[in-house]
Amino acid sequence: MCIRDRSGSGPLVAEAATCDRLLNKIPALLEDSNGDIRREACWLVSNIFAGEVEEIEAVIKTSIVPKMMDMLSQDSYDIRKEILLALENFAQNGSYSQVLQATTDWAILEKVLDVISLEDDNLTLTALSIIELVLKQGDSRPPDRDLVENPFIKVLRLYNGAEQLEQLQFHPNEQVYTLVYRLINSHFEAVDRRIDEEEENLS
Repeated sequence: MCIRDRSGSGPLVAEAATCDRLLNKIPALLEDSNGDIRREACWLVSNIFAGEVEEIEAVIKTSIVPKMMDMLSQDSYDIRKEILLALENFAQNGSYSQVLQATTDWAILEKVLDVISLEDDNLTLTALSIIELVLKQGDSRPPDRDLVENPFIKVLRLYNGAEQLEQLQFHPNEQVYTLVYRLINSHFEAVDRRIDEEEENLS
């Protein structure tokens, strides 16, 4: 495992043993009274989430992710932004089973949807990117005869995510609108069309 500096050009902390010791320290750093320390701790997690599945697994075996989920709903703007970037890396580089675990155990989709309601364009764009990456994980999940629908669509519907996305179609930010349109058209409307076709075949 290797953590790189912010430029991505070289190692900041190298070797698995060093990083394992670092992981043990991060939960306490996330609870530090100094906001800069909490933000840097979130950045470290984001950096690890940009790595390999094995490195990500080392993080999710700790209390780091649930602590960050609590922070996402109540900490400062800069820290929420860093947490979202970490989740974006996680959704992109984690395995399907890891993302499913985080969705089930730590309600990351519910927390991300809450961020959209804050009506900040930058946070909203990152939150939408996370949702898209999670849905892609569901699309590429291992074959399962008992699981026809993308499981993450079901989770989003449970938390009224489809309704929130529909409301964002009227968002004045063109980037937000474009991403929302793509999400609805490629996932929710596609599922609805398939359900309608199945119902017609049964009738």
